[in-house]
Amino acid sequence: ADIIMLTKVDSPAARCDEAYGVIARLGKEHEVVEAVYRPLELYEIALSIHPGAVKSKGGKPVGLRSIHGKRIALMASIGNPGYFRQNLERLGAVVDMEFIFMDHYDYRSSDLYRIERECRAVGIETIVVTKKDAVKIARLALRERLAVPILVLDVAFTIVKNRKVLDEGLSRLYSR
Repeated sequence: ADIIMLTKVDSPAARCDEAYGVIARLGKEHEVVEAVYRPLELYEIALSIHPGAVKSKGGKPVGLRSIHGKRIALMASIGNPGYFRQNLERLGAVVDMEFIFMDHYDYRSSDLYRIERECRAVGIETIVVTKKDAVKIARLALRERLAVPILVLDVAFTIVKNRKVLDEGLSRLYSR
């Protein structure tokens, strides 16, 4: 490998020391690039209720501080929901409920209505989803508005170590 990328290195579960041990035994320690997913914005999911499909135009930004101190539910169908939770908690959210679906899950409107009922029953103020899940949710044909708002966490994949190694490696690849 010309480049080794370690992602989510800001997670306690990342086990970077273990990874660097293996990488050092391979003699590749100078080819490691580290990255994280940094929260950029929280925005309302823009759902339009009508007889056809639900459209999402990207809702109104509400700011990362909007969930600080709030009891929220996390809803996700991603490979590492623990990292998503970590980012929400770093923003000061109190994650009281988690609704985890298998990666690439195809949501049904019944899922949203069930989650909404469970959230309302315990006083959860907001449901937060990933941008990936927001796209799937926006496709659902909802017959009525949800009483519990859904916010979308937008993140940026950010190189935090050895950007130059990545740039040089990509340059070599594309100059072939």
